[in-house]
Amino acid sequence: MISLRPARAVAAAIATVGVVAGCGAPAANLGPADAEAVTVTIGVDDTPEGAVLAHLYGAALRDAHADVTVVGDLDVAAVDALLAGEVDIAAGFSGSLLARVAPRSEARSADDVFDALSRALPAGIAPGDVATAAENRRVLVVGEPGAETIEDFAPQCAGVRLDPDAAWENAPGPDALGEAGCVFGVDPALPAVTGSTTLAADSAASLADPEHVFAAQNPVALYRSQSLSRTATRGLDVVAGELTTTDLADMVGQVRGGADPGEIARAWIDGQR
Repeated sequence: MISLRPARAVAAAIATVGVVAGCGAPAANLGPADAEAVTVTIGVDDTPEGAVLAHLYGAALRDAHADVTVVGDLDVAAVDALLAGEVDIAAGFSGSLLARVAPRSEARSADDVFDALSRALPAGIAPGDVATAAENRRVLVVGEPGAETIEDFAPQCAGVRLDPDAAWENAPGPDALGEAGCVFGVDPALPAVTGSTTLAADSAASLADPEHVFAAQNPVALYRSQSLSRTATRGLDVVAGELTTTDLADMVGQVRGGADPGEIARAWIDGQR
């Protein structure tokens, strides 16, 4: 994965705060941004992945002296609740968040997705740093493909069909593949390939995607610029700097198995000390 400089997210947050101030005042003069202890609400999407991310950021913020409430049972997606002013923080995956706020964006790589997301956010909303070592990007699972990348496999697509039960998250996956020259056959007698994500797929059977056919999907927290203190925003960096795909897949698996996401997240944060 391409590393994203933390300074970029910090700069975006500072710039956004300046817009909210309306008079070019430095962030140091903007009330809650200076407070050592703040009260925040985190919206949680009703998925195992969403629950894990919300509680990870919540645990990190509690360690940074924030009073945190994780709010579930939302009527809308967490990012929409954030935009509507119903919560202070929404956690999600970069590509999916970008699709919500800028659905026509063509950004695909990790850097481009983050930059596009930062630019598309309305005044008063800022992104934290992205967890570049963790992802939930779509992948094409083809068993033993005789190819290593989607581009290499594209000429073979006509000889296989896409499993109708393919677990594409944040569809449409096949459209992106078509743009890369991978057009599947339709004969039900053809061997099937399937779609999955990096959290669920067997990496040995998944095609690499160096040309970013599918948009990057890295964990990131969006927050109201004046809702977090400097100490609290640094707390978010624990997740951004340490979370890996393996960690996330393990925690999501535990939650799917019935474990409490708050306890799972707390244990992971404690393990980073």
